[in-house]
Amino acid sequence: MFNQTSALGSTGNFFYAEKYGKTGLTIYGSANNQVVFDPDSDGFSNMPKSQTFNFNPKIYFYLNPNTEILFGLSSTFDNRIGGDMEVIKGNISSEHIFSEKNKSERYATQFKFQNSNSERTIIAKNSVSYFNRDLNIPDYQFKGNQISGFSELLYNLHKKETIDWQFGVNHYFERFTEDNPEPNYNTDYTHNTTGGFIQNTSDFGSNVTFEGGLRTDYNSDYGTFMLLRIAFLYKANKKLTSRIGGAMGYKLPTIFTEDGEKVYYRDIVPISPEQMNPETSIGGNFDINYKTVLFEKMTFSINQMFYITQLKNALVLRDNSEQNNFFYENADGNILSSGFETNIKLTYADFKFYFNYAFINTELKYDNINNQNPLTPKNNAGFVLMYETEEKWSVGYELYYTGTQFDELYEKKPDYWMMGFMVMRHFEKFAVFANFENFTNVIQTNYEPLVLPPTNNPTFPDIWAPSDGFVFNAGIKINIF
Repeated sequence: MFNQTSALGSTGNFFYAEKYGKTGLTIYGSANNQVVFDPDSDGFSNMPKSQTFNFNPKIYFYLNPNTEILFGLSSTFDNRIGGDMEVIKGNISSEHIFSEKNKSERYATQFKFQNSNSERTIIAKNSVSYFNRDLNIPDYQFKGNQISGFSELLYNLHKKETIDWQFGVNHYFERFTEDNPEPNYNTDYTHNTTGGFIQNTSDFGSNVTFEGGLRTDYNSDYGTFMLLRIAFLYKANKKLTSRIGGAMGYKLPTIFTEDGEKVYYRDIVPISPEQMNPETSIGGNFDINYKTVLFEKMTFSINQMFYITQLKNALVLRDNSEQNNFFYENADGNILSSGFETNIKLTYADFKFYFNYAFINTELKYDNINNQNPLTPKNNAGFVLMYETEEKWSVGYELYYTGTQFDELYEKKPDYWMMGFMVMRHFEKFAVFANFENFTNVIQTNYEPLVLPPTNNPTFPDIWAPSDGFVFNAGIKINIF
């Protein structure tokens, strides 16, 4: 597939899959080239100059009807530069010096062994990844690499058609090493976590299904975590079903947060396990699904979902102006997120209509804020109308609404609508497509600037609306075999 955008981006990718007796092979590759793009002509890039390459081969061995082995390797290379357009063009002066350069590479291995029969399944998984990143701004460089690994052994026991048990153990490993750290700001860390879990799925008659799980993780720095998950599925009839569930979770603290990215991970005091607690969460959800046929010609389905989640010990980045640095600490209150989501699908002949509405109420209950989380609009809606004829035409119109929201300074930002249109024509061996994304050209610079002076030391406000405006793209998809 080849794709070209009006924002000066070019992408090509391919996928190949074939089975040779007891051996199988898949290969995926892609390449993207983005020319620096400044649609609002403010002298700073809205889209950086970048080149990205991906390559992901996998090989499968089918030893017998019950046993399969997978080996895979994925790699990603990314090189980009954004900032002052004059600097990107090579015209550096006292007024034009700012740029942000990011160069990264990632490699990951994949392994899976599976042996199954009618009574049980055994699965062994392993993945090891290496990630290296080099971030440069004027007079500062952040560079480091991360090695992580995951291993899991799972035993699945099918005692009866209505009862299923899973037992397993796993191990997580993550190590970050910073190159040439500044004195007193060495952010290296190593996380070692070993866990075990048990899960049960049981049918109680034809109407109720129960799924419950318990896992225990032990981390060498932060101790033991007990996590419970419970869910029920109720089938009233062929048209109406509902689910209710709840779960617990946790996240180990690292410097790699959105707030840390904003300051380029510069002058951040290392995180100490003795002074910091992991983030923990508990939440629940409930949803109802209904589907039916209307007037013997139309199908209608609706999913109504409600949720609530409480996050404790949220990681917050503080600005220590006295010592001219930053440090993380646990919030003195919780983050409470609640809301609901409505999804409707209506079909008639070759037409399909989708509607989505989400109400997201995420309140910060610390530092006496008691306000909506910044850059999180409470109201979001989407409308999609599709016309599809089998193996010929696909035509779609999109309309999206984003409600008012607050930036990090708790200044209210206006709501906005976005529209899109796409068309694809299918042929026997290929398809051509065109997409008009945001063709009403909604862009944040219509409301406020994206860059604040001075040019040689700019400040960048929060991004709360599209920064690239209207983008047209077109391409071709070819089936070679």
